[in-house]
Amino acid sequence: MHDPREAGAHFVDGGVMAGLAAAYGAMPQPQQVFDAVLALLSASSYTSTFAHDLEDDYPHVPFPALLADFIEAARIGARIRELEGFAARPGANFRNARLEGDAQGLTLDAPTPARAWTGDEGIGAIALTADRTFRMTGVSEAVWKFSVSGYPLLYKWLKARSGEPLHGERGAELLTEALDVAWRIEELLGLFTEANSVLGRVLDNTLTREELNVAPRVVAADAEEDDVAD
Repeated sequence: MHDPREAGAHFVDGGVMAGLAAAYGAMPQPQQVFDAVLALLSASSYTSTFAHDLEDDYPHVPFPALLADFIEAARIGARIRELEGFAARPGANFRNARLEGDAQGLTLDAPTPARAWTGDEGIGAIALTADRTFRMTGVSEAVWKFSVSGYPLLYKWLKARSGEPLHGERGAELLTEALDVAWRIEELLGLFTEANSVLGRVLDNTLTREELNVAPRVVAADAEEDDVAD
């Protein structure tokens, strides 16, 4: 976001900043712009809404026409940034995962994804050993299945540490990190849902390219009729 070559400089287009200032009645901070964009791109329905655009173009960013929506998106995005960048701890309300069992003498050996998580009504436990005697409980199925570009995050995190001890100093560190990852995912899922609500409102009231001082989108001559952007 910030340009390290010059104090106070940033990479947000000056024309866009001017357009936002005109729309909101005051110049927003570049960090707010970044955070608002992060929130909108993280909304749970963003990928499906703009699936066609994402196939062969840059991500479409619908900037809020209303200042209140911009501020809300920036707030959500700032928290997403903190969590994904490990700059802050997950909120207390999202620290639901717990450890169950005796880890003494055990090593991490999570079963396959299909067998590792078991639960009822969306809440369950992840087996951290093949015999399921040591587990992480209070984990939602949504957290367990959370993936990035098809990469099942929590399972892959555990699998990459397979064979490491679950006891002693290193074991305590590993288990603390495992809980932290689960907690972060849980809070992020909530934020993605919040962002989705904002995205829905923004799609009904979006700043135009002209208002943002952005050149009209160039469409190939042979593009199909439904490919033409508004």
